[in-house]
Amino acid sequence: FGGVGLLAVAALRDRAALQYPGYVLVAGAVLIKGPLALGLCGLTMAVAATLSSDLRRRLLGLRWVVGLLVILALSAPWFAYMYLRFGQPFVQGYVLDENIRLYASHRFGKQPGPLFYVQILATGLLPWTGLLVGRAIDDARSAVQGRADGAGGLDTVERLLWIWSAVIVGFFTCSSFKLDHYVFPAAPALCLLGARAWTDLRLAPMAANRRGTRIGASLVGPFLLLLGLLSGAFLLTRLDLPRTALVVPAVLAVCGTWVTAAAWWGRGLPRVPWPALGALTVTFAGVLVFVMPALEGKKVVPDVAAWVTTHAAPDTRVATYQLNRWNTAFRFYVGRHTVMMDAPEEAAAFFETAGPFYCVMLEPAYDAFVTRGVPLEKVYVREGMWATSGRALWRDRLPPTRFVVARRALAGEVEGHAGDDRVRAEQQRPLDEQRLLVVE
Repeated sequence: FGGVGLLAVAALRDRAALQYPGYVLVAGAVLIKGPLALGLCGLTMAVAATLSSDLRRRLLGLRWVVGLLVILALSAPWFAYMYLRFGQPFVQGYVLDENIRLYASHRFGKQPGPLFYVQILATGLLPWTGLLVGRAIDDARSAVQGRADGAGGLDTVERLLWIWSAVIVGFFTCSSFKLDHYVFPAAPALCLLGARAWTDLRLAPMAANRRGTRIGASLVGPFLLLLGLLSGAFLLTRLDLPRTALVVPAVLAVCGTWVTAAAWWGRGLPRVPWPALGALTVTFAGVLVFVMPALEGKKVVPDVAAWVTTHAAPDTRVATYQLNRWNTAFRFYVGRHTVMMDAPEEAAAFFETAGPFYCVMLEPAYDAFVTRGVPLEKVYVREGMWATSGRALWRDRLPPTRFVVARRALAGEVEGHAGDDRVRAEQQRPLDEQRLLVVE
């Protein structure tokens, strides 16, 4: 978004020099997130140029050929190195599997519906959601009226911010695989739209073309108050968090009452909504202090990886089977080459190959292989959280997911009570003690 922002300012404000650091930032985005970053930037500019003749004229005035060369010069060396280092597996795994197939094919199970990202943004942008919805309604009305009377409707900045947001949401909505954070690049543009809405309403509070924004702004305080009351009730009745966390809903409720009173009975909107910003700052601090440690404590993949690292010999193959979103975390913590498998046939071929191995999978997958006669045995089991979800904080515990480290069953051993007893006995030891064990 920083790169796109500089390109937009360079085009809209005739500050051509800003486009070059914009190209550098886009190149950095390509290095961090892959070709997708360049695709999102290009798609946004293409849509903007198609919908607006003014934007088309201004955007085409930028030096795009030079910009593409800058992006290519800065980002291509990493891709070239990876291809030279890994060859076709890099193309198959990164380019095809982690980009094209992940977007276009149905690799995983049930995915969220088409309104998933709208719900994510509506929740994540609270308490400003009503303000943005009101602004969208006002802008839509202005665009229609402007087209009807030939006045042009929205200014170019407003139009470009909405186009960026719509492209991000639309692009990832069309993906067959969805994760909440994919849509986060739309957040900066929506925050700017909210800031513009607040400023316009403060300068002209009773303007006829700002009725939706006016109603949305009046909901900021009630949203904060409602969030405070609901979060306080949940913390007292459902959430497994310390009582000191009650300071967060208390601050939300007080600030929500303050903002509501100022908006409904005050002398107009303040230049900066300090009470709302203060409430959000306290909420963010509460998430860092209380929520994140509670969630991290239920993630067991680092411990599983540590066990594998401790027990695997240099010639031991390491693999995961249908670990999905935990694959990259496991690979990071285990610190060695990992074969990531999704298909049962692929896993069966891996198990049949000679040589020792450890394979991390969920217990139902392990049970399915054992039922089919695959000679596996458990050597380590941990219970933990499969998906990062707020439900993991509930006092009424959800059934935990069991992560299994399996290996080829030793000759003469049959998976059964003896193997389970050995696993249970080992799990009763702390992780540091487990690292001192010599396992057969």
